Amino acid sequence: MKLVEIILLLVALFGHCLLWLGVLNRIHATGMPRWTVELFSLPCRVLCVVMPAVIAYAWLRLVEPLFSSAGWPILSYVLPCVLLAIFGIGVCIARQIAKRYHQHVIESSCSTQLDLATQLEQPIEGGTLTQWLSRLPGNQVLKLEIQEIALRLPRLATELDGLRIAHLSDLHMSGRIGRAYFEEVVRHTNALGPDLIAITGDLFDATRCLGWIPETLAQLEAPLGVFFVFGNHDRRVDERLARHLLTEAGLTNLGGEWVERWRAEQRIVLAGNELPWFSPAADMETCPGRTDDSPQLRIALAHAPDQIDWAQGHDFDLMLAGHTHGGQVCFPVVGPLLAPSRLGTRYAGGTFRTQPTVLHVSRGVSALTPLRWNCLPELTMLTLCSPQPTAVERPATLAASSG
Repeated sequence: MKLVEIILLLVALFGHCLLWLGVLNRIHATGMPRWTVELFSLPCRVLCVVMPAVIAYAWLRLVEPLFSSAGWPILSYVLPCVLLAIFGIGVCIARQIAKRYHQHVIESSCSTQLDLATQLEQPIEGGTLTQWLSRLPGNQVLKLEIQEIALRLPRLATELDGLRIAHLSDLHMSGRIGRAYFEEVVRHTNALGPDLIAITGDLFDATRCLGWIPETLAQLEAPLGVFFVFGNHDRRVDERLARHLLTEAGLTNLGGEWVERWRAEQRIVLAGNELPWFSPAADMETCPGRTDDSPQLRIALAHAPDQIDWAQGHDFDLMLAGHTHGGQVCFPVVGPLLAPSRLGTRYAGGTFRTQPTVLHVSRGVSALTPLRWNCLPELTMLTLCSPQPTAVERPATLAASSG
């Protein structure tokens, strides 16, 4: 009987983590001020750690079996957690099945991994905790995965077939990871030869890092431009000053704005959505509509994947987002448990087919907490493909290298 009780408690532990981490995810998806978010997050973190210890202590002190009348105070919490764990396992299985559906928009993909720690003299510049975390076995915080993905967009004009978009997100320039790391990211981005570059929020965590712009983001190059939106962490610096410095450096601010670019006489509309942290989103009612005589490619830049409803409602072909960092720690089979989204871990990272919009969520270039397991930092090159592609070069399969 004790073995059955131990198994039950272990299953309940999984459900317990799903419960309180799920609440934590949704708190961090709100637009509340930082101090409010931290205030509401504290009890979730405490309960996540303390409650299992309390349950274990009560169970060990229990003289009678758990399923006796004396054990019901424990079971009143354990049984709902067991049901939640079963539901969570079902969701994990359903998502694995759904991957086949989402893969339909991916024509081809390849990736290569770089170990930037071996290329940089002093990549970590933070305090003792940051240094300690960066040295944990298996920590991938200083590795970079360059992904090349060919995406099939059903309405893409043949003239735009082969358009290349570099997607960067969540740089989190805080000073904990040195400037040289971001200079390398910029160098690798330019080397991919993108037609345009999209940066989807959380660029800065510290005011002093605004001084890094000339050596980092200002060096990005793309014929159609470099575009950015801000995220929640960008509220930690002077937001107006940061936007001014970036635009002075040649980047285009899409915060609450839409712009159009042209290629091969085809209109490309790019729009920004920084909700819920900065409002409003781009007013798409003022944007020329899509007609048979005037087709257009619509690309949305948002920090949070939660804004996918907005992108779908305004008929975007592609939405680029970040914010979730892929979860930073991904467990086998289960995947990530932490993703600051009102949708939980549903869009923690990857490419998703959400009619009429294809959504790509980046795992991010960096993070404020330098800790990643089974979740590499990401630089993505998206090559757009029309239903009737012209003869353009597709990403070839690359072997994993340099790490």
